[in-house]
Amino acid sequence: MRRVASRNFLRFAPVAAAAALAIASCAKRDPAGITLALSTDVVVPEDIDAVALVFTDASNGRVIGAPIVRAAAPSAAGNVVRFPSTITLQTRFEDDSAGFSTASDRRVIEAVQIAIVGLKGGTETGTAVTLRRIVTSMPTDGVHLLRVAIPYLDLGGATGDSSQLGLTSRPFSSGTLTPASVNLASFGIGGIRSVCGDDEDRVDGVCTPIGKVEGQSLPSFNARKVFGGGETGTDSDAKCFKIPECFQSGELLTITVDEKTKKCTAVAPVGDFTLALVRKPGAAGPTTPSCVTLGGQATCLAPLDSGTGYSFDGASIVLSQGICDAFREKRISGVVAGKGAACTKTPELPLCGPSSSVQNTNNSYQEAGALLVDAAASDGATGDGGAGDGGTQLPRALPPATQIGLAEVSISDFVHTDLGYVALAGEPLAAANTRLVLLNTTAGVEKSTPVFNAWPSGAVALPTYGRIFPAAGVVGKLSDLWVSVGLSNGGVTAGGLVSLLGATNNYSIYQPPVTDLRYPYLAHGHVFLNGVPQYYRTTNSELCTSGVAMFEFPLCAPTSVPVTAIHVGAEGLFIGLKNGKVFAGNLAVYEVLGQQSNVDLIPMGISLGGVFSTDAGASRTGYVARYAAQRTTLEISRFSPSFLATGLQEQGLSGLIGGISPPNWDDSKGETAPGFAVLNHGGIDYIFVASGDGLRVYDQSGNRYANLTDSPTVGKIIADGNCVTYAIRAETIGIKPGLFQTCF
Repeated sequence: MRRVASRNFLRFAPVAAAAALAIASCAKRDPAGITLALSTDVVVPEDIDAVALVFTDASNGRVIGAPIVRAAAPSAAGNVVRFPSTITLQTRFEDDSAGFSTASDRRVIEAVQIAIVGLKGGTETGTAVTLRRIVTSMPTDGVHLLRVAIPYLDLGGATGDSSQLGLTSRPFSSGTLTPASVNLASFGIGGIRSVCGDDEDRVDGVCTPIGKVEGQSLPSFNARKVFGGGETGTDSDAKCFKIPECFQSGELLTITVDEKTKKCTAVAPVGDFTLALVRKPGAAGPTTPSCVTLGGQATCLAPLDSGTGYSFDGASIVLSQGICDAFREKRISGVVAGKGAACTKTPELPLCGPSSSVQNTNNSYQEAGALLVDAAASDGATGDGGAGDGGTQLPRALPPATQIGLAEVSISDFVHTDLGYVALAGEPLAAANTRLVLLNTTAGVEKSTPVFNAWPSGAVALPTYGRIFPAAGVVGKLSDLWVSVGLSNGGVTAGGLVSLLGATNNYSIYQPPVTDLRYPYLAHGHVFLNGVPQYYRTTNSELCTSGVAMFEFPLCAPTSVPVTAIHVGAEGLFIGLKNGKVFAGNLAVYEVLGQQSNVDLIPMGISLGGVFSTDAGASRTGYVARYAAQRTTLEISRFSPSFLATGLQEQGLSGLIGGISPPNWDDSKGETAPGFAVLNHGGIDYIFVASGDGLRVYDQSGNRYANLTDSPTVGKIIADGNCVTYAIRAETIGIKPGLFQTCF
């Protein structure tokens, strides 16, 4: 559904029907109500790019007015939210419309639930990343101040999206709407849910019961205590907190974690200090408003108010449970202490930066400039900071990656399930033997759990050849999967098929014997249409598709040359032939005849970028990575997808990037291709390609960014949502193998 635009982020009266403010009478009274002041320490638009407010009557869950949804600054959208922002809820009394009466304190609505949602992905269908609900009684005298923050620690505290805000119902897979939980706290927020449950929200990193406050007991509203001393953010008296001035000589604390008590401690800094959390940088890399250089490394920070986030225990400080949990779960990488006059941070002093409400000369960071770093950090999962071919330092498009599960070798394929990632990987002490393993992180601990290796007697599954086809999602368990592998038994290689039933977490060799076990498969893909899977795979001479039964009764069409790359989605089927050409069609399979092989041009991967609006309608760009010059180089071309009514249409390719060091790939044996993926973020297509010198990153204009890793053995890459997940197949140049992920 499409929301109706609501009032601006200045003043709103939560009163019944279409009534606005109380009508004057002989019992005239001064306004009473609450002014909500919304602040944040997250980075806009990397962490959130929109905010929604939903008001409901706490007594019955009835939604009051339309949800207020606004893009967050900096944004090209009009009427954006800056931080802090204020909105006033005015109390309406039962006698407000009377002609002559004695003033009464009987309120039309006695208490209001305020739901604040941080969104990522825009105002219409943005994904909820934070949810905070507060129930407040409406004051009967005076306007009172209620401060609410969207802190960095609360990111990831919500699920769902903004498309159904304002509904008191919950969507189900059938597409119908059924009544929501009788818990009134869930009313008005549609399908958005707290990860903590219906009765709790993540507050400062900890699941906490929904807050209840007495409105009359809140302090009186004073704009100067919201906007850093100014009546508004543009007032010359308005000041803001400058992160670099406080933390440019900060101390990175050494944190000790007690896994038994789940407590984190550090030696207490001497004197007065303010803490800041070490967070991931934004998509543009480290920027001056929120990052500093410590020890030669870019360090991006989310500051806390002075005196918060810890308690003293003798000569040590004990970090708050929310900070400790975030550190243990690697949502933050450390804590920095800042000292000095510039380090006094209070709720009354907003942060400086591009999203700040303080828009005057006191905010010297109204634009996010790049942070110049003396020496970039490097570890086994990251690139070298981006030394380009010309030796210049390259900016980062994403923060350094973190490992998922333990180090695994020879990962040929992986897919995401409800419990983590299932991968085909070599055994730790016998990399030539492949097994299925579940890779995940629980309570901050990396885990690798073998889930299947019961191949037929005498057979081993070969590394680098397997393919995984998701069949269905099962909540709280592994997904249903089909797994195609190459089985070697006494030197004879043949195909094998494994099935997993997610409801029982039970893997088994598929029986009865499958009618289509041709091997090897050069490329594969799948798409879910109305919840039903459709599978695609290619051999040296055919392009095949099949439905729910996987390899049973496939429909195949001949190809005059092998298909080495395939991309399939709701928009259609794209194939790359072993002559450098790309064809597209609907989701049926068609023969491709009359083509000649060209070993000089071999497609490695095909992917599509984001959808853009143009005068002619929506459009998107396709990208293909292919070998060239007798496999001595890799190049990336782009195309505008075009289709015929039936059959396959050759796509017109134009060169974008050339001269990339090529990765090793033996396509003649059906090895899984090195990775290639595209992810649209902030309206920009980012291109991720495995190369001979690591996982390279480019944008749609051909600009290069720092490598995500310098390993030359990058395998499959998945770019989905805001994250990029990739496999490193083998240990080289001191970089460990395994599965890694980084997110915008």
